[in-house]
Amino acid sequence: MDGTLKQQMDNVYKLYWIGIGKPDFLYDANKEYRAKLNSMGMKYAYTETNGGHIWRNWRIYLSEFVPLLFK
Repeated sequence: MDGTLKQQMDNVYKLYWIGIGKPDFLYDANKEYRAKLNSMGMKYAYTETNGGHIWRNWRIYLSEFVPLLFK
């Protein structure tokens, strides 16, 4: 995975976006992943919400993320 992330950095990606709910079952793994990105100096946008891995959060994330694709 480190090689893929390095390649993405080298290709000058325009947007790397992460969203997660605080009680999400993947929260700890996400926290470790963000620590890896930070240690590599990889820039990303991050959104943290209440609620777990639920549709309501996905709707919030989509409403924030999709407009960024067209900037």
